[in-house]
Amino acid sequence: MIVALLRVFCSEKARVLVTKNKRNYAGFEYKDKRYLITPETGSLLVGEDAEKIIQNDPLAYSFSDLLFESYEE
Repeated sequence: MIVALLRVFCSEKARVLVTKNKRNYAGFEYKDKRYLITPETGSLLVGEDAEKIIQNDPLAYSFSDLLFESYEE
């Protein structure tokens, strides 16, 4: 639901991100910065902090109401 709201109000690139370790995030970009929301805690990670999460646990796939993208081989 949060991804749908983010798409409407601020970022067409908002999507649900699922990592190879099965962690879920709501991800979006705003004013050239990447943001990740952790659903379990409601934490908001910005910029480098968000990038580090994805570097340490690469994405398996992402999706929104309009698309699905797999990053696995």
